[in-house]
Amino acid sequence: MKFPDASGVPVDMLPIGDATAFDALKKLVDAFDEVVSARSFRMYPDCRWVNPMADATAEKPSGKLDLSWRRADRGGALYTLSLPKDVPAANFWSVTLYEAENASGLANGQPLPSLGSRDEPIRNPDGSTELHLLPEAPEGKERNWLATVPGKGFFAFLRLYGPTGPALAKTWKSGDITRTE
Repeated sequence: MKFPDASGVPVDMLPIGDATAFDALKKLVDAFDEVVSARSFRMYPDCRWVNPMADATAEKPSGKLDLSWRRADRGGALYTLSLPKDVPAANFWSVTLYEAENASGLANGQPLPSLGSRDEPIRNPDGSTELHLLPEAPEGKERNWLATVPGKGFFAFLRLYGPTGPALAKTWKSGDITRTE
């Protein structure tokens, strides 16, 4: 048996023959401004992050908190994501890129289309972490780079595994993914 996430081998995350789960996920992401079941998915009123699948609560903080960010542009531009210091995840955090067309993991040439605290990205002097999303790694910032693919739209999930109090109380807030010229 092979475990692709432990082998360093690129993984095809789209199941063969049946993409109905990804169709449903895409529909959910496309409708992130909508209110579903009388509950808004918007995590913070002043950000584009939404919270479509959180299963962590104050009563059950061991779950994970998913924040999804949708980008309509294609992946050829430079984007940055700034995570303030002390990301409130007891276990770890991760940012994963997905293809906008089919919600599969973005085939970006990296072993996995994700980057997180377990990858030990370089922190800024103030403790924050800046991630770079673009086709080629910026010189000297390879540890903080997630590859995008020119011509392919993408969206991102920021997952906090074992979210702590500041995440559940919404007192810690991630920066939005911003386009940088």
